[in-house]
Amino acid sequence: MRTLILLAAAMVGTSSTWACDSAAAWAERFQGGAADFYAGPPSAAVLKQVTPEFGDLLKREAAYADGEIGHLDYDPWLGSQDGDMVGSRFELESETDDSAMVALRFQFDSGDGSKPQPRVAHLVLRKAEGSCWRLADLITPYGESLAYLFSQE
Repeated sequence: MRTLILLAAAMVGTSSTWACDSAAAWAERFQGGAADFYAGPPSAAVLKQVTPEFGDLLKREAAYADGEIGHLDYDPWLGSQDGDMVGSRFELESETDDSAMVALRFQFDSGDGSKPQPRVAHLVLRKAEGSCWRLADLITPYGESLAYLFSQE
């Protein structure tokens, strides 16, 4: 029984460490689990994964859009309304104790039979002391900051 308790405690500690160990790994999990974070009112789960400031901007954008198209009329990951992401990879570009920039590099397939084109979106991550990474901004393949777009009147 004691062995089982120790094993369970080790697994909990490992999963917590795993969730916070790498900015690139965190970014990949976020994109995989909350790819539509920008569409509509943010869920409680999304709000736990973004900075409070960015969460406020997501709420503001949802209210501004009011179920319609707001400041953004395309998928910010793709930089397009339609198409697919092919061969994505996440690469750490810079990191300090409390911030990181992760590039999401992929080939964009428009679906029209043309050759897929390389694109890059950037995730700006922040963390407070003792916490895991949180999304502070997403920079689209066009170079547009969602935080900036969503802060506009």
